[in-house]
Amino acid sequence: MKEKHPIVKAIAQFIFLLGRIILSVRYKVRLERLNDIDVNKPILFLPNHQAVVDPMLLVSYLYPHKNIVPMITSSYYDLPVIKLFFKNWGAVRISDLESGSRNTNVLNEITESAITAFKHKKSIVIYPSGQIASQGYERILNKKGAYEIVKQIPADVQIIGVRINGLWGSQWSKAWKGQSPNFGINLLKGFFYTLCNIFILMPKRKVSIYFEDITQSAIDFSKSDKQTFNQFLERFYNAKGEEQATFIKHYFFSPALKRELPEKLKSQSTPYNQIQTKQSFPQAIIKDVNFILKKHFPVNTEDITPQTHLINDLGADSINLVEIIKDIEAFFNVETQTDIAGIKTIGHLYLLANGDLQSKIPLPSCSFSRNNPFNDYIKINTVQNIPALFINKFTKNTHIPFSYDTMLGETNRKDFLLKVCVVSEIIKKKCKDNHIGIMLPALQSTSLLIMASYFAGKVPVMLNWTVGQSILDHCINKSAVNYIFTATSFIDKIKDQISPETTKKLVFLDKEIPQTSILTKLRGAIKSKLPKYFYNFDRIDDTAVILFTSGSENLPKAVELTHDNIIYDLKGTLELVDLERNRVLMAFLPPFHSFGFSVLSILPLITGTRTVYSPDPTDGRTLVKVIKHTSASIIVAAPSFLKIILNNAVKEDLSHIKYVVSGAEALTPDLLDYFKRMMPQAYLLEGYGITECAPVLSLNPLQQQKAGSVGKIIKGVDCKIIDLENNHPINNNQTGMICFKGKNIFRGYSDPAIPSPFIEINNETYYKTGDLGYIDEDNFLYITGRLKRFIKIGGEMISLPFIEGILEEGFGSNEEKILAVEGNDKVQPPQIVLFTKKPITLNEANEHLRLNKAPSIGKITRIELIEEIPLLGTGKVDYKLLKEKTQ
Repeated sequence: MKEKHPIVKAIAQFIFLLGRIILSVRYKVRLERLNDIDVNKPILFLPNHQAVVDPMLLVSYLYPHKNIVPMITSSYYDLPVIKLFFKNWGAVRISDLESGSRNTNVLNEITESAITAFKHKKSIVIYPSGQIASQGYERILNKKGAYEIVKQIPADVQIIGVRINGLWGSQWSKAWKGQSPNFGINLLKGFFYTLCNIFILMPKRKVSIYFEDITQSAIDFSKSDKQTFNQFLERFYNAKGEEQATFIKHYFFSPALKRELPEKLKSQSTPYNQIQTKQSFPQAIIKDVNFILKKHFPVNTEDITPQTHLINDLGADSINLVEIIKDIEAFFNVETQTDIAGIKTIGHLYLLANGDLQSKIPLPSCSFSRNNPFNDYIKINTVQNIPALFINKFTKNTHIPFSYDTMLGETNRKDFLLKVCVVSEIIKKKCKDNHIGIMLPALQSTSLLIMASYFAGKVPVMLNWTVGQSILDHCINKSAVNYIFTATSFIDKIKDQISPETTKKLVFLDKEIPQTSILTKLRGAIKSKLPKYFYNFDRIDDTAVILFTSGSENLPKAVELTHDNIIYDLKGTLELVDLERNRVLMAFLPPFHSFGFSVLSILPLITGTRTVYSPDPTDGRTLVKVIKHTSASIIVAAPSFLKIILNNAVKEDLSHIKYVVSGAEALTPDLLDYFKRMMPQAYLLEGYGITECAPVLSLNPLQQQKAGSVGKIIKGVDCKIIDLENNHPINNNQTGMICFKGKNIFRGYSDPAIPSPFIEINNETYYKTGDLGYIDEDNFLYITGRLKRFIKIGGEMISLPFIEGILEEGFGSNEEKILAVEGNDKVQPPQIVLFTKKPITLNEANEHLRLNKAPSIGKITRIELIEEIPLLGTGKVDYKLLKEKTQ
């Protein structure tokens, strides 16, 4: 460390002498126990911080007794002219985090600089609190600057605690407004007061500066943790109790005044107006930000509110703030402006996590909320194949906007039809096979590819990339696909999930279109003008799509659905419920999902229903923003995805939602209550569907809904409940196997190795679902379990979903899936295994089952602690994978 130049020393002495003279006009300073200071040792001074002016008082009055090396933040150190003075004086430059620096290594800089100063026999001042006090006592809480220095302090350094009293209530303190005083304004006020008091008549404020050698105690406490060390310092600073704010009149001729301290000090001002306008935050944001906070502070998150002050209440310093902000930015994939000085409260962190403080690229404009072109209901009046119905709809009212996504913005019917015709020409030229694979999430481009495949005379095979490489390869081979249409940006995100064999079959639509000849594009454009003339769909392959079952219990099975299957299914569903055509459908379920394909891809294409696409059903923040931006009013979602939306929204974000259709898994009572709180204006229509049935089989009608029921059977479908032993139909309210017959049900599996799912009932063929349930007296269907999710123990059938449901009530979480139950009766003794993220003992689990009237033989035999409950891309639990672990 550079030794001070003699001239610099002289200037410093003069400056501090001048400072003492000026300060003595207003302050009468008393130094106590100066003899505790060892003038022969380097010293670490640790003062409390009552007001902006106390560093000037301390350094000026202490300078004749002990030279001090100041630590100066870069924003002051780098000022022109005085930078040279600071440098020659030996001042230590440190990064100024509050001015925008993200240098989280600044604590190491401060510590290393302090240790270096001590080695050169210099003395320094560090304020443990890092800020001026907000009350009449000192709070250090979680600050770590002084703690880190004392932990590494050399043996020959003395530590002096400094207790300053008398400044609480000064115009330089926060006493009267709860805000840091403006230095410039207060300086001008001070100059004016001095003139008015003719210099020598200024009323004086009594200030005491008390010094105490705390070396050994500080070192001892630093060997413990940060909180213990800081509590020791707080006890020292607050030894006399809370100091009362004192008001000293500013003019000698003023009468004596008494000023009352405000009952509630104003919190520090915030530059983000959003904190006043945003009254609540999404639950997912609150949960995850609070989790990050717990990594940095020993806080009880139940005591945290958006108004909790990071500095005043939690004791954060600038280093803490930078570390927390960096963690939030990484976890939520957001960015904020470099100036962090405005982030003062927990609410600001919630805003940051929600993306409200980042420079935003606006979403493409959407006119759906401004235009209401329809006055009827979504219905299918004629039964034709899918492309024929599409042409009938899209050659009328061609200017009406049809679809929207965040990449392409809004597309009207005319433009969409044009793109379909052009892309169909590309498909015909590229692929001579009958089947083409499509591997894309919910996007305009996906629906466009589906329709273009029909125009090209192909059958789309919808591929699920979330199942893993081996199962995906199995599906591709079973469906004889050699060309898989996709997009470069999408594959870049999932390339680890596809095998080299699959990669060779990829066709990137975004690369094919620019390379397509003008002649091909022109041919497609001409055909789009007269599609009924150029396209003959009378001889189209009656297979509309090849989907694959979820594979939650076995390897996925290929399911061929015909055009009739899908159209009759949608027609029957829409005859059960009346949905206004002015509503906007939110489509985010993946199109390899049967609901995603039929309801969210085909239904808009054949009815012209305006649709909003969003590719990731797990990206709750984006889903909520798109829903709000487009005024989407119909959501179709599995409960797990619905929960993601609710967790990432506040009530106002979902105010346009009118209908929520839920299926694929049962709604929990907690999720149902959550939905009612968040969307009291919306109807929740719980339904039931199966891939082989195109997929909708039942839905709760708007006029009458029953909790726990999956609704009434759709029009055109017959349902029988049969006895498990003799396959005979049974009466209402009796549980048995659910079977269906209707034009929406597929013809059977093409793989002869798969047993037939059909059964004869009264000389008619029904599809046997594998699900168990009953129909009540009002013809509402209830699902009670799945046959494959039962195991036999001691001759008794034990429902694993029933066991799992009881344990969910006792140990589950509203936020995420943390446990699942699977069993195996092929081993001896039979196994019922609880898979859980949360530590649960065998006794706890079985005692809870006993108290909640589970079957006495339905006990958990083993508990497996796992990091995550495995989920499929549809949001269902991957019970097949868990089943393998029960062997």
